[in-house]
Amino acid sequence: MKFTWKKGVILSAVSILAGSAILGNVLNDVHVDAVPTAINGIQDAVHETADQVLHASDQGTFSVGGMLMDTDGNVVYTQHNNVVTNDLVFDPTAHGERQMIDWYYENKESLDLPEPEKIILVTSLDPCAMCTGSILQAGFANVVVSANDTYAGINYDKSALFPSLSGTSMQADAQASFSYPAVLGSTAKFSREATGVPVSPIFGDNTAIEDQTYALTSTAFDATLNDVSNKINTDLPEDQLLDPKMLATTDPIYVALKAAYPHALEYTAPSPNNPDEGLAPYLIEAAEQDIANGGDGNAVALLDRFGNLIMVTAGNQAVSEIQTPFMLATRGYAKLRYNLQMDGVSNATQYLGHPKYNTFIYAKGPEINPQGLADFGAFGSTMEGAIPTDRTQFQYGVERATQAELDAFADGLPPFYSDDDSVNVHIKETANQDLIAALAAGLPTTIK
Repeated sequence: MKFTWKKGVILSAVSILAGSAILGNVLNDVHVDAVPTAINGIQDAVHETADQVLHASDQGTFSVGGMLMDTDGNVVYTQHNNVVTNDLVFDPTAHGERQMIDWYYENKESLDLPEPEKIILVTSLDPCAMCTGSILQAGFANVVVSANDTYAGINYDKSALFPSLSGTSMQADAQASFSYPAVLGSTAKFSREATGVPVSPIFGDNTAIEDQTYALTSTAFDATLNDVSNKINTDLPEDQLLDPKMLATTDPIYVALKAAYPHALEYTAPSPNNPDEGLAPYLIEAAEQDIANGGDGNAVALLDRFGNLIMVTAGNQAVSEIQTPFMLATRGYAKLRYNLQMDGVSNATQYLGHPKYNTFIYAKGPEINPQGLADFGAFGSTMEGAIPTDRTQFQYGVERATQAELDAFADGLPPFYSDDDSVNVHIKETANQDLIAALAAGLPTTIK
């Protein structure tokens, strides 16, 4: 039997609303008193995720939680959202589902975890695009969802048909694995009929969520949404940012940059947001490392608003299939900023601005597959709101999916990603043809 942690007290939805997003110190976020836990029915499963919802709310991050369980009904792992920690952005991709899937891949062999087709993921909130891509890449047997999310959720229209995935094999995969159980309630707001694929047979006849548990998962998220989104968007305006190339080599920001990526600040684009062929060697070097790390020879560069090279990342898919170059780039930049702020470097974000002012450049464009979906979603989670429209923050060099295919895919994503007044995720081919030619000539051709 696998192990999880003793359930905390599940507060009622009324208490969540009365307390708004703040639960004070009702819960201690340190997991203690490990005991075996088995799940008996859908209500029990969603109740377990609601416990994680409360931990997330107490931490001051998005109130979302989830768990992995095996098809014998044993809890394998629980986790909650960790986007915000200590009132700072810790990792914009640290949604519960993404973290659980990384944990699964990282520990599958050492802990002798079941194969994906014997794993069930239960989540308190409809997965976003990033988490949906991650889930579909993992190939779990069943995904059980409590609360709806009509803005960023993959089932935003509540049809369980997943029109955002139309024209791809991902649509059929989602339709065959995502379950939205019935909610037994006496009010229209907190009741629903079951949609999606029937839940796994392991839940027996207990296939519905009680309305109070469902209300908690829904209202707790709503209560924290605006507050946490605002925390992610408290950076200085662009005109107050300073060029890190002006830092002394002994400055802690400069030292941290070089520690994170030794080639940081060695290259500067001719103009912000417009890299040239001088960037190619850095991308090619990382793409070679990507192959060594189990990838297909891709890499992502991050330039700041001055055009300075901040970092270039390879993926690490030998460790986790969802650790793509882009995923590690956005996580790496967030970690750099977070650690500096936690170390008391008060001007860290004056030199390392909000990522919406930066430029991410792929060596090879994303494909329209689960990893590509996860990357599109991770870009949205990184921005967490409207971005400047006078530049292209998301670029690629060598084409894989055509530009028309990428545009159509982006236009069909849930409203958070596709609306003009939100992130409006679109990736575009870089304008510099010399950079494209240098990448096409120099990128490694070996694929996994």
